[in-house]
Order: sequence, then structure tokens, then C-alpha cells
Amino acid sequence: MKEGLEKGMKQGIEQGIEQGIEQGIEQGIEQGIEQGIEQGIEQGIEQGTKESKKKIVLSMLEQGLDVDTIEKYTKIEKKFILSCIEKK
Repeated sequence: MKEGLEKGMKQGIEQGIEQGIEQGIEQGIEQGIEQGIEQGIEQGIEQGTKESKKKIVLSMLEQGLDVDTIEKYTKIEKKFILSCIEKK
């Protein structure tokens, strides 16, 4: 009987460890996916905002406005405005 009890405990421990590992892996994958989605959304928003600012700057430049005026009314950094001009 003692051997059966020991064998049963050993199997129980092994199954518990296996289930714990599986649950840990599943949770890790879920968290990784959630973080990846969040980062993707943040990067997309950032890129979209940057692209919008660039279009505004280029449009204002085409209208003949100078860099200082664009900076004053849009609050877009002068450095960004100048980089738009360089990449134009």
C-alpha cells in the first residue's frame, strides 16, 4: 500500500508540474499577444500623427508660409519642419 501511495503522489506531482507549465505558457503567449497589439496600435497612431503633421507642414510651405510662422501656428517643432523640407 505504501508503494501505491508513493507512486500516486509521484504521478500527482508530475501531472501538477505539467499542468502548471502548460498554463504558464498559455498565459505568457496571451500576454505577449496583448502587448504586441498594444505596441502596434501605439506605433500606428504615432506614425499616423507624424504623417499628418508632415502633410500640414508641406501644405503650408506650398502656400508660401515661412518656417517660423508654421511653427508658431501649428506648434510643430522647427526641427521637424526642417526635416520635412529636406525630405521634400
